[in-house]
Formats: sequence, structure tokens, C-alpha cells
Amino acid sequence: MWKKDVENLFIVTGCFLNILSLDDVEDIKEEVFNTVNKIRNNF
Repeated sequence: MWKKDVENLFIVTGCFLNILSLDDVEDIKEEVFNTVNKIRNNF
């Protein structure tokens, strides 16, 4: 169970780092959307 939590934490951290490097609001929305989908697929 905790392995999934750790995996999701890495996904969220990666998403956050990507968002910091993005300037465009649309890109940020897309990145958040993709990350939410990845986490959903993990459950």
C-alpha cells in the first residue's frame, strides 16, 4: 500500500518541478491534469 503513496509522491513532486519551469498558464493546467490522471491510474 505505501509503495503507491511513495510513487504518487514522486509523481506530484515531478509535476511541481515541471510547473516551476513553465510560464504558460495553459501548460500548467495541462501538467496538473496529466498528473491527476497518473495518480488516478495508480489506484
